[in-house]
Amino acid sequence: MKPDATINRRADDCDVMLLLEGTFPYVSGGVSSWVNQIIRGFPQIRFGICFIGSRRDDYGDPKYALPDNIVHFEAHYLHERHAAPLVLPQDGDVAAYAQMDALHQQLRAPVRADAPQGAISASLHALLPLMQDGGALDEASFLYSRQSWQSIAENYRTHCTDPSFVDYFWTVRIMHTPVWTLARVARQLIPARAYHSISTG
Repeated sequence: MKPDATINRRADDCDVMLLLEGTFPYVSGGVSSWVNQIIRGFPQIRFGICFIGSRRDDYGDPKYALPDNIVHFEAHYLHERHAAPLVLPQDGDVAAYAQMDALHQQLRAPVRADAPQGAISASLHALLPLMQDGGALDEASFLYSRQSWQSIAENYRTHCTDPSFVDYFWTVRIMHTPVWTLARVARQLIPARAYHSISTG
């Protein structure tokens, strides 16, 4: 969790946790104004805010004063430098990477009317425990395991013809690394009666 010197709100739980991506309270505009109005319109509800941004330096001071019914605030920055796991050679779990590859196939497949409802959600739900530190799909395994390398190489051979493998490899790593940050955020988030991810349009 990244503390903010200007915002110090901590609670053990809240009524509604708002998941805010690059909006309130650091960015002014339509979505942030709407969030501000919602919070102020329900003073009896205890709100929490989980702000997700790019880098701390991309944002200045908060553009909005936080109402008193915001009882919890935390900020996370997906592209901040963080200490990578210790480099250790590892083979990787074949079955776990097969599950991950199956999820990627589901995400690539066109949506069909007869597709089972909730299949992608079920696949994600099954993978999340494996992504915890020490799990078969933790960040260290993704970064360093032989199985991860083989999965990336196979996906390149199957789905990519234009860029060089080096470009593809680093793009995949850069795109996927925030997933482990988000998984940690989700595991550590305080309990709430409802979690609301604000849509920006």
